[in-house]
Amino acid sequence: MLVLQPSGEPFTTGAASYSYRPEYPGLDIPKLFLQIVVEGVHVEALLDTGSMFFIRSPELANHLQFPASEALGQQTLVIRGERVHGTLHRVALTLLAEVGDSLSLEVTALVPHDDTARQLPMPFPCFLGLFGCLERVRFAIDPHTEMLYFGPIL
Repeated sequence: MLVLQPSGEPFTTGAASYSYRPEYPGLDIPKLFLQIVVEGVHVEALLDTGSMFFIRSPELANHLQFPASEALGQQTLVIRGERVHGTLHRVALTLLAEVGDSLSLEVTALVPHDDTARQLPMPFPCFLGLFGCLERVRFAIDPHTEMLYFGPIL
């Protein structure tokens, strides 16, 4: 059944499967992971609506090399109980659809400084946060089929 908005437009325009698993071996709490594209690079990201921005892993940040001179500003977030300092940048991000249309958007990304990222006690994935990232995306999660439905907010 297709869900329509009052305007008659579809609620979402694309869908992708996600994996629901612990973030890394030894943890019992499962997390939702999606395949996305960031600045042309395919990566896996952890969906975290309690987080701000798109937070890039140190590996992705090193690969893409965004100069600090092009930063929008500085930001400090608490991640896993640790203060993470970094710079903010605008990046191109695409939610890859397996059904319907992929969704490309520009989001605000936190690029952690190398010294703070190394201090974290566990592996550091990419995070898809709500503020500055997914706040402009209409999305719904179907845990029965492990699908994420998404579309632009018009």
